[in-house]
Amino acid sequence: MKKMIYLFIVGVFCWLLSACRASEDISAAANRNEEQTMEMTAAITETTVATETAAETSAVPTETQVQAAQLTASEKDTAWAFAYKDFLLEKYNESKRLVDSGEQDYMSYSTFALYYMDDDDIPEVMVTDSDSHVGTATILTIDHGKVVSFPGLGSFGVVYFREKENVIVGDYIGSGIHAVYVYHLDNGSLFTDWESKKQDTTGFEKDGKVEYSIHGAVVDEEKYQEQYDRFVPAWYDPMNSGIDACPEKEGALKGSAVMEPKEIEQFFAPWIAG
Repeated sequence: MKKMIYLFIVGVFCWLLSACRASEDISAAANRNEEQTMEMTAAITETTVATETAAETSAVPTETQVQAAQLTASEKDTAWAFAYKDFLLEKYNESKRLVDSGEQDYMSYSTFALYYMDDDDIPEVMVTDSDSHVGTATILTIDHGKVVSFPGLGSFGVVYFREKENVIVGDYIGSGIHAVYVYHLDNGSLFTDWESKKQDTTGFEKDGKVEYSIHGAVVDEEKYQEQYDRFVPAWYDPMNSGIDACPEKEGALKGSAVMEPKEIEQFFAPWIAG
């Protein structure tokens, strides 16, 4: 009987010992799994952070890229100023050569100023060839970085317009003649939208009369007036024409300058320097 009790006690002890070892093994395995999970989580987090950081870094332009963008914008903004300056200096030198050689009696161009004539952000230059009655104006505009010139417009050395409306009026009034021309600029070209002439010879001839024409074709007064009201802007005033009606004082980016090399250089300096 004692032997059986002894064996029973030994068996229970062995079972308890075995259970403890199994529990320790399970705990150890659990700890190992937890450590592996933490390591994997840390690795994933590190990879995610690295990826996000790389993405953020690539989204931020480098200093070189910023400088390149600024230079490109700056060059684009001032390219027109360089082009106009070089064109006017070239015209001055050419005119001076012709005068010095006796091939021309006077210098071409007298003054010039900058205006927004069409509807873009690059200004045009209006050059006053002469402010006499028969003096004409020249419009300079930029097309693909180059200067395009449209000479022989208007009278008294001016044409009329309103800022960025892209409607330009040239006229001639004298000796009973009232001629009107309406233009617009588009892609480096100057288009004539209207051309008319009213000629009144009643004050000069015994049998004088009033004649009307549109684009060279003779029309009656009714058709002339109807088309005139349609194509000629209401702000154009034939009774207020000439150099005094030039919108220079209120519309110019910068007041007019004399056609001299020093004046030309100084005129465009603010844009070129900027």
